[in-house]
Amino acid sequence: MGTTPDPNLGTESGPSAVVEGGDPGGHVGVEVLADAGPSDAGVALPGCANGESLGPNGNCYAVVETLLPWILARAICRSRGTGWDLVAIEDAPTNDLVGALIADDAWVGGSDADAEGTWRWVRDESLFWLGNETGGPVDGAFNNWAAGEPNDRGDSDCVRVVAATARWADLSCGELRRAVCEGPPALE
Repeated sequence: MGTTPDPNLGTESGPSAVVEGGDPGGHVGVEVLADAGPSDAGVALPGCANGESLGPNGNCYAVVETLLPWILARAICRSRGTGWDLVAIEDAPTNDLVGALIADDAWVGGSDADAEGTWRWVRDESLFWLGNETGGPVDGAFNNWAAGEPNDRGDSDCVRVVAATARWADLSCGELRRAVCEGPPALE
């Protein structure tokens, strides 16, 4: 079992002190990619800040391009403001959006660090999967695990989306990956 994520990371004394681009005011500079096509490149989508993408559920999404371990990726997402965290992928349209946003594997907000084989979305602690390899979804929860996943090889307690397939795989939380953040519903 891995280290339990520290809920105190993401405060002004947290990642801004250790991640390049931080400033004394507690702001952390992260590069994000917009889901922009040729006609809307560089233009903020309605209800989301420039560099964010409006999702199918009305929330905003941002990709953290900096390679980070899962706990720091989560802290960066949370430092974006109230309601931001690593993405919880609870339906196929959100999974499709995340797959379209990433060019390389990226952390998302699933973890079983608190109890092996008990997979939760950390943003609201909702349970979505029980078990490893031979497990199953909880109450019909959406899942998109790759074949043989989650497998807990190498103490893998965090979920990443594999860019080439948009399928999920568990991985040791200390590995360095990009991340996808999800923010509060867009304001009209």
